Amino acid sequence: MTGNRRDFIWQSFASVAGLTASGIIPSAELARGLNNTLHPEEIIIKPEKRPAPTESIRFSVIGLNHDHIYGMVSALIGGGGKLVAVYSKEADLQQAFLKRYPDAKVARSEAEIIGDNSIQLVASASIPVDRAPLGVRVMQSGKDYMTDKPGILTLEQLDEVKRVQKQTKRIYSIMYSERFGNPAAVQAGEFLRSGAIGKVVQTIGLGPHRMRPQTRPAWFFDPDKAGGILCDIGSHQSDQFLFYTGSREAEVNFAQIGNFNTSEYPRYQDFGDMSVRSPLATGYIRIDW
Repeated sequence: MTGNRRDFIWQSFASVAGLTASGIIPSAELARGLNNTLHPEEIIIKPEKRPAPTESIRFSVIGLNHDHIYGMVSALIGGGGKLVAVYSKEADLQQAFLKRYPDAKVARSEAEIIGDNSIQLVASASIPVDRAPLGVRVMQSGKDYMTDKPGILTLEQLDEVKRVQKQTKRIYSIMYSERFGNPAAVQAGEFLRSGAIGKVVQTIGLGPHRMRPQTRPAWFFDPDKAGGILCDIGSHQSDQFLFYTGSREAEVNFAQIGNFNTSEYPRYQDFGDMSVRSPLATGYIRIDW
């Protein structure tokens, strides 16, 4: 593509929330100050129609193990991307995907997609432990990569991703749908950038989830494959802490996990919390199933 690849991915993320990057806050409200409680007023902001994309890329999908892939594909198409092909080891997941996107070509193997030089980006929602190794192979083939969260499970995977990204100069992006795909989260970011609600010095991120064991695959209950509750779901809140506080780096003060109500899966984690801090702010994160 002739444009900036990173800009295209950001535009695709924005298409999920249905919001443009500017004009989201009425100027009259900004002038008065949103932290003024003397004149409380409900603000209803409708999503704006995005302008037609001016750039396009050809992308394909490898790995359909989480339904987040549908939101990712929708975002890429909304940003102007063209879905070319799909590959999944699981025939049932592939058939379900083709019902939604019947024009996608069925690739015979992962290698067929990675070896196609006309493809510029690969998207994946494979089993979490497989995402970083796939991303490395994708970048080494000269393509950009978009993965579902958690995009990396171990420090060893992180080191390898950073090494190959530096070597290839390709994009390794992670789709944090709770921020990119939520209009309220996008609006909160606009409030911060405008200075309407002051400086963030602490965040509290709570992630209660519901889970029916009978609907989940075996890998979901194995932290070595799924990442564990803080690495998986907690990555949303960690991303939000960094973004909303403007922090480039942070460290964990403490973290703990537990299994309180899922004894049939002894290694499963149905509770986790942690405290984080950066030079700019502190944060608390609690997740449970």
